[in-house]
Formats: sequence, C-alpha cells, structure tokens
Amino acid sequence: MEILFNKVAQIPWEGLRMKRICKISTFVIILFIINVSFASETYTPLSGKNEKLHFSVKSDAPFDVVIKSETFSKGEINYIFENFDYSNNFQLEKGGTASYRINPAENVKEIIIKLSDGAILIDHGGKLVKVTEKPQAKVQPEPLPTGSFIADTVWDIKGDIVKGKIYLKDHIYRYDMIVNGKRDIKIESVGTHVTTQQTIEVKNLTIIVNKKTGKEIAIDHEEKAYYETEGLMFSPLYNPFEAFYIMSRMFSEHYKVEDRGSENIGQMPCDKKDLMFGKILIQTIWISKKYRFPVKTTNYIEGKEHMVFELKNIKETSVHPKIFDIPKGYKKMKL
Repeated sequence: MEILFNKVAQIPWEGLRMKRICKISTFVIILFIINVSFASETYTPLSGKNEKLHFSVKSDAPFDVVIKSETFSKGEINYIFENFDYSNNFQLEKGGTASYRINPAENVKEIIIKLSDGAILIDHGGKLVKVTEKPQAKVQPEPLPTGSFIADTVWDIKGDIVKGKIYLKDHIYRYDMIVNGKRDIKIESVGTHVTTQQTIEVKNLTIIVNKKTGKEIAIDHEEKAYYETEGLMFSPLYNPFEAFYIMSRMFSEHYKVEDRGSENIGQMPCDKKDLMFGKILIQTIWISKKYRFPVKTTNYIEGKEHMVFELKNIKETSVHPKIFDIPKGYKKMKL
C-alpha cells in the first residue's frame, strides 16, 4: 500500500471533498484494477446503490463522457489503461453534470462507471460499448485480528519519517498519526510506462477501523471534526495497515498473494506474504501469528524498497473501549 501507492496505478480523489484532511495532486493512490465488461448506446441510465457499468472504448478520436445527475448522486469513473489505471470521484446535486475527456490515443482500454447513491444518465455519444462483466476470482476471507496491545508506529517514506501509535482490541483498532505541525510528503510511483508523483498533507489524524463491520472513522484533530464511512475511504491514503488487504481482496483478478513461509519480526513469529502483479513484487507483509495483525509492510518500486511501515515497542495490555470514542466537541462532517 504504499498506502495504495503502488507501482501500477494511481487514483485522483478530487470528488471526495476531503480537503480538510488531504491535499492531493492530480494522480493519487489506491489502484483500481478491476475486471471489465461493457454496451452501446448514446445515453445510458444508472440508478441504485453500488451499481456499475463496464464499457470499452469505440473511437479513434477524443470525446467527452457527460454524467447528468437526476438526483443527488455519488460515484466514480475508472479509467483502465494498458499498464495502469486511475479514477475520478463525482458528487452531484440534482441536475448537476460532470464531464470527463476520453482520449483513445492515451491507450485507455476500458471505462467503469460506479454509482454509490442516486441516479444518473450517462451521455457518451455512442463511443462506449457495454460488455459483460467477468466473474471475480474467489478470495479467501480475511482473518479477524485477536488480542489486545499498544504499539508505536514508524512510517518511512524514502527517509521521510511519520510516527504514530496503534491500539488494538480484537477486531477494532485505532491508528494515530502524530505530527508536529502539518507538512507535505511527496510520494513517487513508477509503472511499466508511467512515473507519477503525488503530494499528501500529513497532520494529527486518527483512523479507527472495525474489521468485523468494515466501518471506518477518520478524526481530524486540527479541525476538531470527524467522518464516518461504511467502507474504507481514508485508509487507502493514510493507513498502510489496510493496503495489502484492499488490493488482494478487491483486485484479485490482477494481484496474487504468494506465501513466503514464516519469519520473525523482532521476537514475533509472523506469516510472510508477497503481493504480486504478474512477476512484479508490489508489497511484502508480515502478519503476526499471535494477533493476526500486520506488524510490518514494505512497498517496492522497481525492486527497491520505497516505503516501510512497522510496529515498534509492542506491549500486550488491555485497551479500554473509550479509546475508540469520538472526542467531545468534535463535529461530524459529511463527505
């Protein structure tokens, strides 16, 4: 996870309205390589929750895809290229529109439009062809963490260090990014035919994840505000714990997990696993056998270590449930 920074793809998150928490360049993390399928019409309606359409490009010249919102709508448009992909999020009021330029000369192969809420009409001028989605590969269920501990965290991005703290209580954990003032960190990602850079703003931020329900809370201590999501929307950017699971679970058609046996991190026995894109090593993760929780992750670019995230000074102790409460006076925000 290079927080989902990997060697294959980046995702712009411009539509999430997360400016209070992150400042991202045009290309940002988290890759969405998903199997595709597609159909052809000039206007294609889409409504409901978690609905999506798969298209192929049927044009030699640039053209626009215009999303027209029939109700308040949220979703994303994913661009699948030959060797990488990225996505744009949209959030529209009723009657709003969003226009996306498609240039076949850039070798965009597929377009996936996913709707989280609302109803939209997609005007693509007949330049997209809908096809049937291929079945997703079966993925083994992710084991729930167990036990209780407190640990320090060290996130090393090519010598730029971000420290933090983690509290685990069975299937719930809290990750605190502890920063002395705000600062920007530049992260580089290299693909087969593309090199991209993104800048993220780090500051005092807490992310709470319930592994059983999949819910997430992001707490911005600078703004005294918090966000609640049904899925992991902040973790791909700020929480290296989840990168391995997100990529291996959501993109199993392209990413394969290879077991590398057992290896100790310090005195802690761990299961070692590699995340592979074909023959390219993307990430190595060490998962504690005792806690069933990652204690170290390493991301690679061109075979070299790019980012390392590791737990230090792990102390097995009881963790009070109040550690997962929202601080008093903090305002709930909407994405």
